[in-house]
Amino acid sequence: MRESALSAPYYAFGATGFDASTALSGLVHQASTATDDRPGLNYLDAPGYMPHDGSYGCCNFYGPAATTLEYATADFAVSALAKALGDSANRTTYLDRAQNWRNVINPASGLVQSRNADGTWVGGFDPTSGDDMVEGDSFIYTGMVPFDLAGLAQAKGGGTAMTHYLDTVLRSFTGDSGYAWVGNEPSIELPWEYDYTGAPYRTQGTVRAIQDQIWRDAPDGLADGNDDLGAMSAWYVWSALGMFPETPGTSDLALGSPMFTQAVVTLPSGGTLTVNGNGAADNAPYVQSATWNGAGWNNAYAPAGAVTSGGTLDFTLGTSADTSWATAASAAPPSYGGDPVAPPSPRTGPITSAVSAGLCLDDAGSSTGDGSHVQIYGCDGTAAQDWTIADDGTVRTLGKCLDAASGGTTNGTLVQLWTCNGSGAQQWKAGAAGSLVNPQSSLCLDDPGSSATERTQLQLYTCNGSAAQNWTTPAAPAARSGNVVAGVSSSLCVDDANNAATDGNPVQVWGCNTTDAQKWTVAADGTLRALGSCLDADHSGTTNGTLMQLWTCNGTGAQQWEATASGQLVNRHSGLCLDDPNSSTTAGTRLQLYTCNGSSAQKWTLPS
Repeated sequence: MRESALSAPYYAFGATGFDASTALSGLVHQASTATDDRPGLNYLDAPGYMPHDGSYGCCNFYGPAATTLEYATADFAVSALAKALGDSANRTTYLDRAQNWRNVINPASGLVQSRNADGTWVGGFDPTSGDDMVEGDSFIYTGMVPFDLAGLAQAKGGGTAMTHYLDTVLRSFTGDSGYAWVGNEPSIELPWEYDYTGAPYRTQGTVRAIQDQIWRDAPDGLADGNDDLGAMSAWYVWSALGMFPETPGTSDLALGSPMFTQAVVTLPSGGTLTVNGNGAADNAPYVQSATWNGAGWNNAYAPAGAVTSGGTLDFTLGTSADTSWATAASAAPPSYGGDPVAPPSPRTGPITSAVSAGLCLDDAGSSTGDGSHVQIYGCDGTAAQDWTIADDGTVRTLGKCLDAASGGTTNGTLVQLWTCNGSGAQQWKAGAAGSLVNPQSSLCLDDPGSSATERTQLQLYTCNGSAAQNWTTPAAPAARSGNVVAGVSSSLCVDDANNAATDGNPVQVWGCNTTDAQKWTVAADGTLRALGSCLDADHSGTTNGTLMQLWTCNGTGAQQWEATASGQLVNRHSGLCLDDPNSSTTAGTRLQLYTCNGSSAQKWTLPS
């Protein structure tokens, strides 16, 4: 995989003195032929990730969740080289396959998690555990989507949630408590990702702090003393210039701030790139303004051609953050999605108390340890107050679940954070007067005595409609609910036969109408839902002709669907498409899975 990530950027940066076409052929062979270089390639088409319980052969295999992301990055690099060489077929194939990163981001947690082959998430998840990871944990690896950070932010619930994630993982630069270890490759891209969330000043300040804290002028002063084939020294050189090649296979450069008043780089083209740092000093990492060849530059990335043709990039630097420079969405470095259509963003944000608008539901100390108190605390915009209202009835922050201690069902049961386990102690539903009801106990989430004292731990208590039980939860993204229209005829829609909600009820094409049998919701977890149940492949079938049915939502791959820009609905578990047999226009024809073929029988228009 290193070959993909190296050959493509060589070419992009102007080192073209090699047979790039032959190199691309070799990279495509490596990416499409099962060898010990890329064990588990058979899983990339279906289910679209490396399963926790997969079989990988003899060697060269690492943690499946992390490896899925590594393979996606390598695939993107192949696609970038193919694009540069005019090979549109391979560019499309590997750009689309690179989007497999979405299959290991759990929308309920917003973090990378490992999955079983049947589509279920592996239990006992802890974001600080290295299980199924490589030289890191979920906190570290969640940011490893360097080619589509706009997509990652959307998958986490938006730019604010992404910024809060970065604030959390970058609490440490040395791996303390499971946070970033910037002296090792899996973490080195993280500080640059603020450029993609509208907060480039955080990149500038964080990169300078890293430079000052983990590099020293001593023989072992390269981060942790391990140069990792030049990766660490290269990171320092790039960061000292005030830029970083975040996106493999391209010449895209995310901007930080230069350490020197001037640096001149001689380029392969014979041109020069001059970087001027006006006011550069160790305590002045913040960009106040910038120009490119004398014209104003208000983007968090280097101009196109900067490292191929050259030019002059001037920074004016200061000791205070300019929180307005290069913060517009259009100022972010490029991101690269493919044909798969992003599912809706999860419902993520603060939960505020009616006792006081300035009080929020809070995980004490931003701890990920089981038993951490869930309390009221002044709203502070941190990740400890980013709660996700998940489709499975849980309420989550930092990868853990809002939980009634010891499964308690009596008044006064304390509320805590705990590893998600599917129990009734972690189920919550909206009740009257803004309440959050735990169905197992029929009690409400309660602020004892309507306390306005910070750090008051919450409890369960008899629902009473008081301000102590009135919570404003994050607004739900605009619902994508309505008809799923067939490609064979705009008058036919996907339909739950006879409007029945029983498990196993057939799903068919039928004349479009406005009944609940045709009101399908595109959910953030990749399911399509009607009447409270999910579109499901019968018996989790993975062969042509597997029939479609409605079934209780259960988190398996039989209910996972990926929409493409070309109108297909791909079942990730099987790699097959939702299909109208023989392009039938007969109402009542039951739908099936079938090999994806691009025909109108497999084209579906989802609700917008």
